[in-house]
Amino acid sequence: MEKEKKRIVFFGFLLVAISYLSIKLSAPTLPILPAKFHTEPIYLKLCGTTYLIVFALSQLFWGAFSKFLHRKKVIAIALAIAFIGTILSMMATGIVLFYVGRVIEGFGMGVGSCMCRIL
Repeated sequence: MEKEKKRIVFFGFLLVAISYLSIKLSAPTLPILPAKFHTEPIYLKLCGTTYLIVFALSQLFWGAFSKFLHRKKVIAIALAIAFIGTILSMMATGIVLFYVGRVIEGFGMGVGSCMCRIL
């Protein structure tokens, strides 16, 4: 039983780490993206704020949704959504698609903090 508790704690740590790592990994690219997207730097700075707002609000959804589905399924669905958002952000050719990808990614990554508390 002790081994199972350690596994759950480790898995919870990974969920939270992945969620916040997603924020930190995109920060170094912000100085070069305005030239790529032909836009002002302020719009890309707002992308981080948008991500965090969606990230915070999605935790309300994932917490309620986990009552109806098994938690493992909810985590798998959310991480798949976050993966889709990450791919959209990486393949974005314009600022709008980049924002859409980051919003989808933030929505999916919100499951990490929420499920860690439940586990």
